Amino acid sequence: GGRERLGVALAHAGTAWAALGETERALAFLRRALAVLTVMKRYTTVAATVEAHVAVAELLVERNDIEGAATEIESARTLASATGIRKALLRVARGDAVVHLARRQYRLARSSAEVAEQGARESGLAIEALHGRVLAAEAAAGQGDRLAAWRLLGDVLEDPHFADPARVARGDLVLASCVRAFAALGDEAGAAHLGARLDALRRAVAATAPFRSRRETGNDGVGGLEHP
Repeated sequence: GGRERLGVALAHAGTAWAALGETERALAFLRRALAVLTVMKRYTTVAATVEAHVAVAELLVERNDIEGAATEIESARTLASATGIRKALLRVARGDAVVHLARRQYRLARSSAEVAEQGARESGLAIEALHGRVLAAEAAAGQGDRLAAWRLLGDVLEDPHFADPARVARGDLVLASCVRAFAALGDEAGAAHLGARLDALRRAVAATAPFRSRRETGNDGVGGLEHP
């Protein structure tokens, strides 16, 4: 119905704002989406609800609210486990890896990332597999398993999708994870090179934001995108 479409649309808007680097707007949209979707408790909205919980968790990790992020992941896990929807379970595994990395629990992070990567690959979800692979590489680097880390990073860098991260959903997260992995492996030059690519990507994405012209011109109120 209408509320289901509204909840899904709010979740999509939240992830879009996150990609633009607008953390507060993203959180506002995602939490509004959860308020709508959680009440509905429909099977058809499970994937969107899980995505919203995990997206909130990832944003909270960026703000160093690790416990808040872990709470969001547990909410997503409960829902995904109850329904058994594979895509939702894989998204939870990837979110798990992000939280474990933030806690420096590299063994757990690698295990979760590998589950996400393998499951996504088997399901034909190439972008999800790429995200899982780079998190596994970062975790391996954190563990000090240099051989595995370089192998996984090589797979990421040679992936056809990595040629243009701007065309990958949350490609900035893939690049950021690569930067951290290279730094952990002591390759400062590689980390700096990828960091420059990350900065350029973020500038390019920010330039597409619908609120950019309002900030520059003072013209506020286009299409209701400013606030949820």
